[in-house]
Amino acid sequence: MDVNIGDIVLIKVIIVLGGSQMLNVFHVLAGTNNTGPDFMTQAELWTSAAYYEVRSQITNTVVPTSVSAQNMTTGLLLGSVPISGWAGANTGDPLPYGVAALVTFPTATSRRRGRTFIPGFCESDSSGATWTSGTFTAMGNFADIIVGGWSAGSPLVDFGYVVADAVNPATDFSLASGTLIRNIPAYQRRRKQGVGI
Repeated sequence: MDVNIGDIVLIKVIIVLGGSQMLNVFHVLAGTNNTGPDFMTQAELWTSAAYYEVRSQITNTVVPTSVSAQNMTTGLLLGSVPISGWAGANTGDPLPYGVAALVTFPTATSRRRGRTFIPGFCESDSSGATWTSGTFTAMGNFADIIVGGWSAGSPLVDFGYVVADAVNPATDFSLASGTLIRNIPAYQRRRKQGVGI
């Protein structure tokens, strides 16, 4: 099998905003043995379910491109599939390019937490210096789907979200102990237009 129980898989979501590619990554711990195509189908459904929760906040100029994955335990590239489950729906003015919604995933391991910057939110999503209550709720729904992992399909594809170490992701990882949603917009300094991620 391309993915075996206990393997760590890196899932990448590629989004284009303002002509530049943005990348969000998620590490998961496989709970079933699967072929690459079966795993990729469910990885796209999982990430699309999460991004679907914030589609009303994301500008309609965002282009959801693809989901790809690599088995970090074996090094095997599992492939890439187009995103079909969501699209940005907000027609308002987008926030500046580096501004994003920040969702974090604390762990019981000291100084280790996962985090995801969700790009493409709009001015209508914030009220002053904080997110609106609807935006905050949507971010919470996104985080709940990510931290909840996925178990679906026939054959069954099952995996759980983990926070992996940057140096040894295949062997050094922690389970997320919950979610933490920032109610203020975050700024990802490295996310500059024309640079990519």
